[in-house]
Amino acid sequence: TPLTRHRTCADAGVVGHWCACANWLTVRASNGAWPAEVSRGAKVALDTINGATRVMLTNRVKVNNGVKVTKLVGACEELQLVQIISAEFARISDKVVRFKGSADRDGRTPVFDEAKTEKSAQSMTA
Repeated sequence: TPLTRHRTCADAGVVGHWCACANWLTVRASNGAWPAEVSRGAKVALDTINGATRVMLTNRVKVNNGVKVTKLVGACEELQLVQIISAEFARISDKVVRFKGSADRDGRTPVFDEAKTEKSAQSMTA
């Protein structure tokens, strides 16, 4: 049987605390400024991409003690952020966020952390 495009965890028999489905929410700039979480996320993404394009090259020049000098050399032009056009974040199920572990050996009885909340997600949508 073909799977439906909009199948849910419940349709598949996956209990809530194991469901990795996310609800994607659009984040909007306020008076031209993006929330700090969006700006930090863009910076982390850019730093990760720039870091992945560096390669280790061994300089053939030897120093006094005979050890070769190793330095990082950019393999690609370093990317710079010009503008954030759009942003979304994934709101994960509260049951996944609060899941601490299982009370039984086979993982069928979930234990939840009652102290965890969705405050960070709520602040992004406010």
